Amino acid sequence: MLALLLIAATPAAQLFETMQHSPDTVARMNAEYHLAVSLEVQGYLIPALYYYKNVFLAGPTHPHLQDSVNALVNIATKLNDDFVVPTIIASRYDQYFEYLSKLSGDRAMQVNYMIGALDYRQGKYDFALESLGAVEGLLKPKARYLMGVIRVRKNDNKGAIQQWNEVLELISEHDTQEERAALRNTATLGIARAQYALGLYVESSATYLQVPRFSKEWFDSLFENSWSYFQQEDYGRSLGQIESVLSPYFDKHFRAEAFVLAATVYYSNCQFDRTRTMLDVFKNRYEPELAKVQAYLASDRKSTDIYADLVTTSNAVPVDMLR
Repeated sequence: MLALLLIAATPAAQLFETMQHSPDTVARMNAEYHLAVSLEVQGYLIPALYYYKNVFLAGPTHPHLQDSVNALVNIATKLNDDFVVPTIIASRYDQYFEYLSKLSGDRAMQVNYMIGALDYRQGKYDFALESLGAVEGLLKPKARYLMGVIRVRKNDNKGAIQQWNEVLELISEHDTQEERAALRNTATLGIARAQYALGLYVESSATYLQVPRFSKEWFDSLFENSWSYFQQEDYGRSLGQIESVLSPYFDKHFRAEAFVLAATVYYSNCQFDRTRTMLDVFKNRYEPELAKVQAYLASDRKSTDIYADLVTTSNAVPVDMLR
């Protein structure tokens, strides 16, 4: 840390001047790297990213190639970036593999995860599974969860369940860290959904019930389990789940489909008056909102204005559509 502070104390202008005009190639390269370090220490992360990228792309001829990889991963963490830095590293991954393989364990795992996540977003599922499968340590639960998502995309629900069960093994149900607990709950939802897709409705319901009450994921588990009970022709439990979903506790959630499912349950039991009642509630609540949305979208608002309205939950956008 002291070395970094000393570098930061060197005027950035001086480092830039050396980088631009020094006749010594090595001096120019060193100045470029130290300029990036100086900018990062002072909090100028985007300019620092620019110079670290140049160091990295210069390749093995640059004395700070390996340092730049560590720095790029740090920048990605600080900026919560899952696209720019992974794209930069992926562009030279095979070419620089000899150097990337020398990274410390934690750094290597971060790079593998970033590359795997990037491959997933680009639809390169087999490559993504290879990179994510190599991830160990703290990032292993996230990697295994994403591998489960990829399995679903490949129509392999059984494989997805295996991956998500591994997440449950890696994260205790008593884990108090918010992000890890949420990942466990999301993996549990994933297992229940995959079981539902496989027609294992009894098992699906049992898994949905494992999502902790009052967690962020509880609403989804209640609502989706109502469908699972419906498929089992357990209409009482299905309506019970819907009743919970429609309680005031969940007023801030979008619940349109709950009314449709309730109507479907009543229709399946020949309770046509209740079916009409539920459909009328749905129409009275959501059809006016749909008209508002259509009018909103037909307005002359710019894309930036629409984004601002959504972020600030402006009254211009119907509240039910924001939930």
